[in-house]
Amino acid sequence: MGEANKGVVKHVFILKMKEGLSNDQIEQMNKDYANLVNLVPSMKALQWGKLEVNNKLGNGGYTHIFESTFESMEGVAEYADHPAHLHLRNLYFHTLDKFLVFDYKPTIVLPNSS
Repeated sequence: MGEANKGVVKHVFILKMKEGLSNDQIEQMNKDYANLVNLVPSMKALQWGKLEVNNKLGNGGYTHIFESTFESMEGVAEYADHPAHLHLRNLYFHTLDKFLVFDYKPTIVLPNSS
């Protein structure tokens, strides 16, 4: 593993589901995606939630966000090719109106101690 690929990586998936999906369908997709943390060994943590509009800029129409934590870019690649991820992509891709996916290495800033 190359030095440039080491370190925590966040994988972010922001989406808007198509109109007409039932709450049960949306809830099942959320549960299935969240369960990937139990199926994909390289996924170390997952956070998700429904986007809230709390400012004048809005949220671009996106409704949900999923943020996964990996220990390296190799871990993200393993996730991308994992059969459980590929199955969900095939199962739910048609339900998405639009989405964004990106990876980043976070810079952590802590408050100054008093």
